[in-house]
Parts: sequence; structure tokens; C-alpha cells
Amino acid sequence: MNNLTLYKLIQWRKRLERKGWYNASRFPVPSKGWIEYHAVWQGKLMSGRCPVTGMSDEWMEPGTPGYLLLRMQDVIEAVWRPTRIGVPVRSCARWG
Repeated sequence: MNNLTLYKLIQWRKRLERKGWYNASRFPVPSKGWIEYHAVWQGKLMSGRCPVTGMSDEWMEPGTPGYLLLRMQDVIEAVWRPTRIGVPVRSCARWG
């Protein structure tokens, strides 16, 4: 990843933080409730909404929300915020 792409990712994360999102590197995910998240992992923007209650070892599979937000292995940037139950999950998109 070149410096310009990394700079754009940092600016993207900072824009979301100004809108109320939490930097996953600095703020741990809560232990209960639902969250909405965005994480850049392996050149892909992974987004979704999920419950954080009862995260177990099965959440540690590569590409799962637990892997992206708790383990943060190979995650360049990640943000999350609390959300309501029942809001549909967004699909994944490739970072261009």
C-alpha cells in the first residue's frame, strides 16, 4: 500500500470519527448490544451490523466481525458505532 492510499484511509477514518464513530484501535468494542462497523482488511472495505453479545471462538475466523474488530490482524483502519437491532447488514465492497 502506498503512502497516498494510506493517507486517504486515515482521512476517511477521521471523517467518520468526526461524525461520531469510534476508532477500533483506540476504543474497544462494547460487550453487549449491536454495532455497525467498517474495516479495511486485505484491500477490501468490510461493513456490517451485528450483535456483539456472546462473541465466541467462532467469531475469530478470518473476515468475521470479531476477527476484524477484536483481533485486528491485517486491518489497516476500522471504526464502529452503536446501532439499533434489526437494521439490515450492508454488503462488502472493494476499496478502489
